[in-house]
Amino acid sequence: MKKFIKNLFRFIVLIILLACFAAIGIVAYSEIQGTDAKEHLIKTYDFGDWNVFAIYSKEYVYEKEVDCSTLWLKKCTDDQNLYKEFVFITTKGEKIKVTEYKNGDIIDDYKKKDSE
Repeated sequence: MKKFIKNLFRFIVLIILLACFAAIGIVAYSEIQGTDAKEHLIKTYDFGDWNVFAIYSKEYVYEKEVDCSTLWLKKCTDDQNLYKEFVFITTKGEKIKVTEYKNGDIIDDYKKKDSE
């Protein structure tokens, strides 16, 4: 019985560690993809480099250029100029949605939250 409990405990710890590594990997991937958007937030709103983190990213492709049924990591859109979308979280817990377009424009919803 002790051996079973010991193995069960090891299994649970292993699952928790794998989940932590997966979460860190997702945040790291989002941070790498959102470099330009993060720089926009830092320059525009004077955030510190360690005060805002990307927690979600989605890359878009124009639906008339690709077969949407074969995509796994990208999402189809009917907006030809849409490039990427991110969700950032600040150390204060505020969520900021940032949209990046192919022409280089970056739009966020941070000030809209302040005015409400």
